Amino acid sequence: MQWRQGFQQEYAEKSEAWRMAYLNMGESKLGWVAATREKAAQAGNEAILSEVGASAEDSSRNASTLMISGMSYDPKEATVQVGGAAGGRWEARRH
Repeated sequence: MQWRQGFQQEYAEKSEAWRMAYLNMGESKLGWVAATREKAAQAGNEAILSEVGASAEDSSRNASTLMISGMSYDPKEATVQVGGAAGGRWEARRH
């Protein structure tokens, strides 16, 4: 049971981290869209458009560097835990 509780706790923490990262990226995207719309409304010259392209690249680069580590629990242990909870029926189904 201790393994299961630890796994569930870590999964909840990682899920929350991913949820927050997703929400932050969405807010960032909306901010970028609003700023781009404002710049386009103010002027349509080539210098503004090249600046918009650079800011889009910056946002994309920031999103691609997001790192949330993988789960630290051994997947083999999950099989053992599930097999134990299923009274050994899990292993019989896998083969």
